[in-house]
Amino acid sequence: MKRVSMEKLRCDLQTKLKLRLLAGEKGLARKQVSIAEVNRPGMALTGFFDYFPESQVQVVGLTEFTYLRGIPKAKREKVLRRLMGFKIPAMISTRSQRPYPCMIKQANEQGVPLFSSSLHTTKIISEVHEYLEDELAPERSVHGTLMDVYGVGVLILGESGVGKSECALALIDVGHRLVGDDVIAVRKVKGGVLLGSPSPIIGHHMEIRGLGVVDIEKVFGYRAVREGKHIELVVSLEPWDDKKEYERLGMEQAYYKLLGVSLPHVVLPLRSGRNLTVIIEVAATNYRLSRLGINSAQDFNRKIMKYMKGNG
Repeated sequence: MKRVSMEKLRCDLQTKLKLRLLAGEKGLARKQVSIAEVNRPGMALTGFFDYFPESQVQVVGLTEFTYLRGIPKAKREKVLRRLMGFKIPAMISTRSQRPYPCMIKQANEQGVPLFSSSLHTTKIISEVHEYLEDELAPERSVHGTLMDVYGVGVLILGESGVGKSECALALIDVGHRLVGDDVIAVRKVKGGVLLGSPSPIIGHHMEIRGLGVVDIEKVFGYRAVREGKHIELVVSLEPWDDKKEYERLGMEQAYYKLLGVSLPHVVLPLRSGRNLTVIIEVAATNYRLSRLGINSAQDFNRKIMKYMKGNG
């Protein structure tokens, strides 16, 4: 399970969210969070702890501090001691609200990072949630090549040596853009979208058998590459098999499942004389048309059926 330490959260968001660490410094490296949800402990401050999501970052805003100011000191300190006694990863006080001394004391004793920010509560919650959702997104590495073809993220798969890199090189040569080759880091981000990016080690280098390693950005220029792209279409390359039946009409859409997301899938058999560059361009264009509700195969089928009825 992926986790984010509060030290990393502070480093990444300190400037953006104007975070100041008030207490609990010893918990920065030790405290971690594994879920993106953020909690406002309003009910807990009233003494209701039957359901308290202690594994979430806690955000205390003007509403919570207004309530705390209105209750007796003894009751306030009792509920705050109990709240801070949970194994919460961190607490953020918003709108420059000054935490009570007992909160600071408990944060230091329990090792709970206690931050302060001048920003509004809704802004803090939104930004922290979005940050954690991105950091905790499921990911995996895929052996393939990712291209931007007419604005469509096309993931090209196939066995080693089948010609993925050569196919990608031909696409780059006619103006399409390379995201990464050989190893693609795929992350499932907000909305179930798959974001592909190049390996930090390989970057925009490509191995061409017989030629060696080529730096695509230096050879073709910065416009030939990009750092990331949403994966929308999967194209699998495989040697032509005379015994296998390949799709000819495209009436039924096949899918490829990656990180639980079903992506449109096209299998292209390799055969001498086939121009894969053009075929992949057409596949990307067909996908874009399908998003507009246009399906070439179904349109063609309707014309055939209409013709047959007219001549029946």
